[in-house]
Amino acid sequence: MSTSAAVPAAPLDLQRHLGDLLVAGEGADVTFLVAGETFRAHRCVLAARSPVFKAELYGVLRQSAAAAAAELCIRIHDMEPQVFSALLQFVYTDSSPPVMATEGFELIRSYPALLKEFISKVTAP
Repeated sequence: MSTSAAVPAAPLDLQRHLGDLLVAGEGADVTFLVAGETFRAHRCVLAARSPVFKAELYGVLRQSAAAAAAELCIRIHDMEPQVFSALLQFVYTDSSPPVMATEGFELIRSYPALLKEFISKVTAP
């Protein structure tokens, strides 16, 4: 009789894997320009994490095949790069970086409010 050995399951570490994806930038298809710094991200991750991002990145204005295939570049005004970086980390990993203070923003684990603030800046005309 032959017995089959159980194959160990891979560790459930989605947060780390998504964080690694953000850091590596592989497959990124959207670029954010924030105060002279460039941040690359993945539309599908942003859209999965936020209905507002989903509407903005895949909505009516982005429906053409050419627009969907082209890399998107979004300028963010009135936000510090450190704040934006922390926001992306939160979106990808559900974890917050160490508490940090920046001009105009104080991050004390209040990311839902910060996310709302960011989204209002992205969607403002």
